[in-house]
Amino acid sequence: MDRVAFIIPIHPPYFGYLYRFLESLPPNSVHVYLVFSSQGDADVFLPQTYTTSIVIPQGLQYSPISQCGIVDFKKFYALSQLRDAPHDYFIVCDAEVHLVAKNFTSENVLGKIESIFKNKNIYCGRGESGLTKPACDAFKGTAYDAAKELTEDFKLCFWWSDLPVYKREHLAHFFEVCPIPDTIYSRPDNCIYLLYLALYHGFKFVNVTPLVGVRQSLEHFATNHVEKIHTLSKSGYGHSWVTSTQYQINQTVLDEIGTFLVFHLDRHSQPDFHDNQ
Repeated sequence: MDRVAFIIPIHPPYFGYLYRFLESLPPNSVHVYLVFSSQGDADVFLPQTYTTSIVIPQGLQYSPISQCGIVDFKKFYALSQLRDAPHDYFIVCDAEVHLVAKNFTSENVLGKIESIFKNKNIYCGRGESGLTKPACDAFKGTAYDAAKELTEDFKLCFWWSDLPVYKREHLAHFFEVCPIPDTIYSRPDNCIYLLYLALYHGFKFVNVTPLVGVRQSLEHFATNHVEKIHTLSKSGYGHSWVTSTQYQINQTVLDEIGTFLVFHLDRHSQPDFHDNQ
């Protein structure tokens, strides 16, 4: 599956998650780029098949706390280094993920990714988000004004609503429009790229709040009502990746749909949290 690769920022406390993920990869299936904060971290990681290490530039000042921006920086730095790599798409995620091996086939994975770029939907909820305004701030001038309008004055929430996948052919222009800052601070990387797709590639926002009641993004979506899954499917949503809670509750139907990646292994989502809000 050379057309698709993973980019995963990693540091020692999460090596265990990453080892388990790499062990689950089918032979000769996909390449994984691991992004380390230092050569020392890279050196203590046990050598693995199908991986390449990327180490961010040294001498940068940053906090190791993820919320302070180091994870965002590592993702964008790796993407900037791979703009000429022999892959069409990069899935950029954290280490706390699990493969659904039966669905991790070239036909299914590429089919779902290509449908994202064909349908051009950005799934969102309408509520309050601390991520949308900082994402819009990555754009300047008229692009910022357009981003504000597209997000209904920053009220649309879309972080990790769908598989965080980047198209390699976009990367040169993307980094011209949104260069990586010289200093490291928290930026919602996936939201910035989705806004880029809306501004420059004709993507449109699809509000799922009227469909399934979620007033945030679909990042933590989990439900005891299978009809909500089918409602999202009818809107074009591919269910490429789902939370661990959602997969535990609805494994049978999600296996049939073709879900191939489960995330947030380290946390629980409250099913149907918004039903009575």
